Amino acid sequence: MNEPPAVADDAGDVCEYRTSDGSLHRYRHWRPHDEPRAYVVGLHGVQSHSGWYGHSSRRLAEAGIDVRFLDRRGSGLNQTARQRTSTCSRLIDDVVEFARQVGEERTRHAANAPLLLLGLSWGARLAAAVCHQRANLFDGLVLLYPGICTHVRPNAAQHLLLRLLNRLGGQRLPVPLPLRPEQFASQPRWQAFIRDDPAAVRQVSVSFLVASEQLSRTAEEGLSQLTLPRLVMLAGKDEIVDLPATRELLSRMPTEHLHMIEYPDALHTLEFEPQRDRFVAGLTQWIESVERRR
Repeated sequence: MNEPPAVADDAGDVCEYRTSDGSLHRYRHWRPHDEPRAYVVGLHGVQSHSGWYGHSSRRLAEAGIDVRFLDRRGSGLNQTARQRTSTCSRLIDDVVEFARQVGEERTRHAANAPLLLLGLSWGARLAAAVCHQRANLFDGLVLLYPGICTHVRPNAAQHLLLRLLNRLGGQRLPVPLPLRPEQFASQPRWQAFIRDDPAAVRQVSVSFLVASEQLSRTAEEGLSQLTLPRLVMLAGKDEIVDLPATRELLSRMPTEHLHMIEYPDALHTLEFEPQRDRFVAGLTQWIESVERRR
């Protein structure tokens, strides 16, 4: 695929980093004008990429927050190897290695600024799994419309088949994603943006689905134990996230340092909904509260 990713609002600066397996990755960076008051590492959803989140990222940067949104392997700006095999540990390591680099930079320039991990939709699954294994790297976790419990996921027989294919050499076999733009956004403008985005992921590999289910189990286990500051935002009309199952999962989280906000009239992607300025304001206020506690 040679077409560049579509960009909503501000594109940020495109930067690169290299992981321990030698892979070159790209991400978008929104820099504040002055010394950062906080650092945010963002993880996108299963179909999206960093180019979808320019509005909220720019607004956070205007509030003095350094935002770096990673593109997952094979997604967005990382257009090579779209059907590359994935493992749970590799997906986690990609984030951990990048966060360590950001942490080292913070130590040099703004040691008292909190480092926060933000995961939205499917990215919340990865973020929760990362924090479960490396909670000491972060000062807070943000889960936006978390795609840990979703309406569409393999049943027991399908998961068994996926694992069998994964073991027998079918890791790169493509599996279509049964998602529609109307599930992400209520406004025709954003539905068209999602439908026409050449970099939106329409299918994933068998190995990715196996890794994704492993991440889900790790995330569920981790959320029941995490005590670092957490912000959870839900979309009340979400057709992708299984809200009853998600609320039950969240009820098992330690309540200390937990803040939850729900937008009753919003569809899945708060970035594209009419409430998006309220959502960004709430996110900014929570980040400022974490900063004040340090």
